[in-house]
Amino acid sequence: MEKKHISALSVLVVEDDLVVRDAQSAMLRSIGVGHIVSAKNGNEAINKIEDADTAFDAILLDIFMPES
Repeated sequence: MEKKHISALSVLVVEDDLVVRDAQSAMLRSIGVGHIVSAKNGNEAINKIEDADTAFDAILLDIFMPES
């Protein structure tokens, strides 16, 4: 597996709570993650994954989300 510098990482944040989603994104930015994409629910996340030019390196996923 190729090692990437943190600034080259692409992370998808999936969280229904806007405050938590923004906090997670801010924390990722503060440690230097280069590309952060957020989604408010599973359907939006699937769309973002399908529309992405390349695969995400990591996905932070809230496992307790209401269906929307």
